[in-house]
This record gives sequence, structure tokens and C-alpha cells, in this order.
Amino acid sequence: MQFGLTNAPASFQNLLNDIFAYFLDIFVVAYIDDIMVFSSSEEEHVKHVASVPQRLRDNNLFAKASKCVFHSSSVEYWGDVVSGDGLNMDYKKVSKS
Repeated sequence: MQFGLTNAPASFQNLLNDIFAYFLDIFVVAYIDDIMVFSSSEEEHVKHVASVPQRLRDNNLFAKASKCVFHSSSVEYWGDVVSGDGLNMDYKKVSKS
């Protein structure tokens, strides 16, 4: 896709939706260039995490390792903190008035 096309983000999102079609909302959430893998057990998680880069490689896409977070019980995602307890605001970003 040419640089600067206004529909590039939507096209990339559609590509990710196609690539992860069988995984979406089962153990993967993908939004533009953020992909989150979630699981109910550590054993499942190892399998789930391994499947994501494989699907990317199968489609000639790659994740930058330095931007990946592994073995974490909570992660900042879309400006919030996601954990086993649910979705919470990132208190580091809340300023006192």
C-alpha cells in the first residue's frame, strides 16, 4: 500500500482480522499494530503466544521484539491497564487538578 493513503489503517486492520480470524475474541485482540493474547491458564498461554508470531510469519508480517511484553499479569493497552481483574485506568496518566 502506498504511503499516505487515508484508508491504510482500515486496510491493515482488515488484514489483521483476516489473519487472526479464528483467534479473535477467543484469545487474541488486535487493534491496528497492537495485538494482545490472553488465556485462562499458563499452559494455554504458551500455546496461544506461540501461534501469534507464527500466523504473522505465515503472512510475511513480523512483530518488533523490543515492543513486546511477555509473562505479565497486566499490560497497558489502548491507554488503560488490562489484567485478570479487568480493565482499569492507568493511574500514571491521571493528573491531580
